[in-house]
Amino acid sequence: MPADDVSKPPQRYRQRIRVVAVIVSSAFALPVLFVFGVTLRELSRPPEPSIYAAPPAPPPPEAP
Repeated sequence: MPADDVSKPPQRYRQRIRVVAVIVSSAFALPVLFVFGVTLRELSRPPEPSIYAAPPAPPPPEAP
């Protein structure tokens, strides 16, 4: 076995590291995407009337 092969990790070991990296990165990415989606949905919703706002003015009385 050449000396170069000793310093390189086996292919299966590198593939396992790649799988673990994908799982860990998706575990962090999914909550971020969820919060992003919820924020977009909240921003697209029309604003609710405030409970502190003045009540709507009554229509002016019509002249007979």
